[in-house]
Amino acid sequence: MPRKPAIPGVDRRQQILEAALAVFAEQGLDGATTQEIASRAGVAQGLIYFYFASKADLRRIAFDQYARVALAQLDERPPLLDGVAADEALQATLTRIVEVMSAPHTISLLRIMTRAGAAGPDEHGRPVAGSDIDVDAFAIRIHAEVRDMLDRLVGQGVLRPVDTWVAAYVVASSLVTMTIQWAYNEPIFAAISRERMIETLVGMLTAWAATPSPDVTAV
Repeated sequence: MPRKPAIPGVDRRQQILEAALAVFAEQGLDGATTQEIASRAGVAQGLIYFYFASKADLRRIAFDQYARVALAQLDERPPLLDGVAADEALQATLTRIVEVMSAPHTISLLRIMTRAGAAGPDEHGRPVAGSDIDVDAFAIRIHAEVRDMLDRLVGQGVLRPVDTWVAAYVVASSLVTMTIQWAYNEPIFAAISRERMIETLVGMLTAWAATPSPDVTAV
């Protein structure tokens, strides 16, 4: 069959990476086929081996590329404006984190990571996903951002001094766990929306660290 003519401006390699990430997330390394990946990418199957040495090489490159993009997005820290209420600041921070974690590419990454974690390391002691990036890398980024926001709110006097490390750990653990459950469409979590999750975490943090009213006297 003759190869379809290339469409100007279309990055075939990127099309393959996009399709590969989705197929590997759905079917795993063993279940995924280059034929399926090529079909979804809209390219000839042989083009995959023009760009990538093997199916495992394709998965490693696709995983690393999209994982680094997602981690870079989590590293972005918008400025905290003076006078912003604690609940508004936390709402904005957690909403942005949840948007990154709920993006289709991130969902695919989480499915690949959890599959790899269940399979254990390969014969060389490396994760089966072929990358050093794992779920902990996402949790660490989320923890750092939430703790930074809490520290800034405490520094502005909007929240009273609390153990921000512990508070951020609770939030990061909750968000990562919930996102993984959403990724697998677990029925018990299906009724819990992203908005409800964010609202609950913001309420928990502000109730815990709310600055006492100045007219309240100690007894």
